[in-house]
Amino acid sequence: MQSDGAETNAEMQADKATSLDEVDDDVKTVVGVAVGGAHSSIELHGTDGKDYEFAYPDLAQEKRDTWVEGDTMVVEYIPTEGDDLDSVVSLKQKNPGKDISY
Repeated sequence: MQSDGAETNAEMQADKATSLDEVDDDVKTVVGVAVGGAHSSIELHGTDGKDYEFAYPDLAQEKRDTWVEGDTMVVEYIPTEGDDLDSVVSLKQKNPGKDISY
């Protein structure tokens, strides 16, 4: 027989898993060539032909790679509605074997 505490813990774990799944569903990915940007921002020309602009001032160093114009980058982000900036989750080189010590 399980105690009420164990049942509550299991319910909390299920709720947490559901919340994580919802966050993962919200994350979008764009691949494109860096065409500009400065100080924690990047402009990409996406492989879909669209232009994107992202700012990532609070993104942890381990979740972002350095880049120069012409690099192919993969940006994971959570879109926001209205005029708010999208929330960048990660900014990585498309070719992780590339020397990124610019």
